[in-house]
Amino acid sequence: MPPSRRSNGSWSFSAKLLSPGGNALASSIASFLGVELDSNSSSIPVVAYIDEANCSGCTRCFKACPFDAIVGASKQMHTVISQVCTGCRLCEKACSQGCLSMQEQAEQLNTWQWPKPKIA
Repeated sequence: MPPSRRSNGSWSFSAKLLSPGGNALASSIASFLGVELDSNSSSIPVVAYIDEANCSGCTRCFKACPFDAIVGASKQMHTVISQVCTGCRLCEKACSQGCLSMQEQAEQLNTWQWPKPKIA
């Protein structure tokens, strides 16, 4: 959810928008701000995927990406640099062609983590 202005003049935003720090950063920011996180959001990391055969090169996703994870030129096909993509989903909302989707990120050596211990 992008930042939005409330009627009383204060700003409202989702702490999950700050995905580079992960869930730990999001929960600490939420507790600092006194807001609750959405518990229905999945913790599975996702990355953007562009169906390059259907991409018209409109540059909407390119402009929406705050991390410069999408590369391409106007009226040319675009592609995603998966190592840079944080899965914030802003590009998915901006794509009017329907050729951009979010896919689960495959575990790799640099993204694998020990599973969290179960609380008894």
